[in-house]
Amino acid sequence: MLGLFFLSVALILSATSAFADAANDCKQDKDLRLKVRGCTEFLRQNPVNPSSSGDARRRAGAAYALRGAAYARIGRRDLAISDFSSWIGLQPQIADAHYARGEQRALAGDPKGAREDFDKVGVIDPGSGKAELGRGWTLILEGSHKEAITELELAERKNPKNAWTASLQGFAHRALGRTEEAIRYFTKAVELNRRDAQALLFRGETYAAKSSIDEAIRDFDEAISVNPRYARAFVRRGDAYARKQEIERAVADFDKAVAIDPLEPTAYAGRGTPVRHPTDRDDTIPDLNGPIEAKN
Repeated sequence: MLGLFFLSVALILSATSAFADAANDCKQDKDLRLKVRGCTEFLRQNPVNPSSSGDARRRAGAAYALRGAAYARIGRRDLAISDFSSWIGLQPQIADAHYARGEQRALAGDPKGAREDFDKVGVIDPGSGKAELGRGWTLILEGSHKEAITELELAERKNPKNAWTASLQGFAHRALGRTEEAIRYFTKAVELNRRDAQALLFRGETYAAKSSIDEAIRDFDEAISVNPRYARAFVRRGDAYARKQEIERAVADFDKAVAIDPLEPTAYAGRGTPVRHPTDRDDTIPDLNGPIEAKN
């Protein structure tokens, strides 16, 4: 979710023989539930209070941040917001802490709270463009795409190399029916980060919407190559194969999507009626698999 490498380092440096196991579990990313348990145990073993040292507060802040990121990735936004609030309580001048909470507040349907956090980011780190990025993303979630573009253009001017900003600009333009402009921004996002599977997916969806099916399939292929467990990419590629009447390939992709994510409803719909001509566009921002690591 965030670029949390520096927090992992904080935990590594803090790990003594007394609580190394908990720190190691907390900083690993392969098993999110183990991560939650490790961070919880780390916090239990290292309690903080108003008189705690700066190092102790930084260690606890790191654990809250990492546990909050894990909660966000498994969809427990309430717990993620709580942990990010604890992180802010310990380290109120870290912009990423406010950004993380703002992101989860926006996803939880609290745009007012999200804007408060993003505005605080702008006070702490005015030159990064993160405040404008966060506000733009919140506006997209609200369906205010023209206003979102204004914020995202400000974010781009401050940080023109942020792939997530470019991707969101493409998304907003696509929602307004500006297909070519959307493709231009998605292409910029991919050029800035060749491993941005979400930008590849968005561009592929946009190609599919304009009936450029071969180009769409190439983007879905690349998105799957970057993230072989990207269920939505398999669904979209299955849709594209269905439009080409390549039924066996379509069904195989829908089956793969179901195997990866049994809760993916569009995969079941596709598998039930593989010969179809979908023109729908999914204009929702997916929950971010750890919000900024793929966003520069």
